[in-house]
Amino acid sequence: MKKLSVALSALAVAAAGCGSSTDDTAKTQVIFDTDWGPDVDDVGALAVLHALADNGELEVLGMAISYAGNQAATSLDAVNTFYGRPDIPIASIDNTRPDPVAYRIAIANEFPNDITPSEVEEPVALYRRILAAQPDKSVTIISVGFLTNLAALLESQGDAVSPLTGPELVERKVALYVQMGGRYPQQQPGDYNLGLDNASSHAVITDWPTPILFSGGEIGEQIITGTERLRDATTRDNPVRRAYEIFNDFSGRFSWDQTAVLAGVRGPAPLWDLVDEGYFEYDPDGSYRWNTAPDKDHAFLLAAAPVDSVADLIESLMSKPPGAPLPPELRP
Repeated sequence: MKKLSVALSALAVAAAGCGSSTDDTAKTQVIFDTDWGPDVDDVGALAVLHALADNGELEVLGMAISYAGNQAATSLDAVNTFYGRPDIPIASIDNTRPDPVAYRIAIANEFPNDITPSEVEEPVALYRRILAAQPDKSVTIISVGFLTNLAALLESQGDAVSPLTGPELVERKVALYVQMGGRYPQQQPGDYNLGLDNASSHAVITDWPTPILFSGGEIGEQIITGTERLRDATTRDNPVRRAYEIFNDFSGRFSWDQTAVLAGVRGPAPLWDLVDEGYFEYDPDGSYRWNTAPDKDHAFLLAAAPVDSVADLIESLMSKPPGAPLPPELRP
């Protein structure tokens, strides 16, 4: 059996048993890597992540930001604080550059947060520290931004927390890497996550040593969330609501990043089918393709459920108050 099948089967088993144990090791252990802007679906994805964590489906080990700005970490911490998880460690590639994202500035200034500059780690240090402390083959990395942080991780050498190189540490500790990026099966124009840092995208997709599940742009673009329904279902003290208000006043937005979170925590079925024969190839110049052979531990999602039902699920998860139980229709 392919390693990818084993990893996805483990996700399905963990999701099916959520809430049945207080042991965090029985949950999906997640590191969330995000550009956290300039688009707003990152915020929606974080809301989904917290909703699933409230349901006992995952534990968030840490978060890394791949799009610099001096309000990035504080605004991310503000959302985590709103959901009752203020101590999630956060790393960012640059926490000193003036912030270019309007909703990050507003959230950092308008909502409680307590992270200090000294607590904002460098991403490779965060990854190495967290991975070294986890059991083998236990971590799911969900990436919904640029691959800059992960490329740097693969380039890292042994250090005080682990003698293993980056590739060795990833291979030992990571069970599955879920990446939002690309379009499948044929390249289409306009890919953002992979195209902003082609060198890193090429390095990660070529050299990543564990199974990879790809959620393509064509999946999320069918699913519109962040609408007036989110506005009406949430209160003004909710930073997710505020982000969507600032971004486009609840006009609705694609759900690219939310699909990666759902598939990475609950597994693809029943919302998506998989194409898992072949592999994804990404060139240094940004061109890419799905090759049908040879077969590697790569797969991409295909829509299986009605778009409206997936949008309803995602928006409901995004709207859930912190700590509130999930109703039966939102559970796996």
